[in-house]
Amino acid sequence: MPRRIFIDSKLQPIGNNVTKVVNGIPKIDGHYWVLRDGVIIDPHFSEYDWYKLANRGVNTIYYPADATTQRMMTMINTAVLTKAGYSSINEFITDYILIVGEEPVVAFCYFNALIEIQKNGGELIMGSFGWNRKDGSKFYEFGGEDYLNVKAFIKPREPQFRMGGGH
Repeated sequence: MPRRIFIDSKLQPIGNNVTKVVNGIPKIDGHYWVLRDGVIIDPHFSEYDWYKLANRGVNTIYYPADATTQRMMTMINTAVLTKAGYSSINEFITDYILIVGEEPVVAFCYFNALIEIQKNGGELIMGSFGWNRKDGSKFYEFGGEDYLNVKAFIKPREPQFRMGGGH
């Protein structure tokens, strides 16, 4: 079910632009995180604990997509921002924070990562996320080692949220 966000009517134009981007960014069966000084920065959500337990996970796997796939995803996402009238990712993230806030939101890994980069710097990485298992096998909640191109990552999309009237 889409999130419904209610905002003051003065912010409605900004909210409409943010909604265009959030609903326009392709849904992926993959994950975004930040790499800063060789350290992975990625918010933890309690949902991950359940997925890890249910799939007998032991430790977390971050498997970056190849450089071409990452570049293409960046180009696709940047085109969505441009179409919504934004001249930069930072301009969009400033509006996003104004409407949604800066606390990480589950299933919004792309936006969570962009906020982290705007606040603290780092490199945006897109790829697969999952867990190693005790038996040596791997489980990917998002993506997989066989996801070798953009087409493998992009999935059909439902709108993520809709703007409601001001209160």
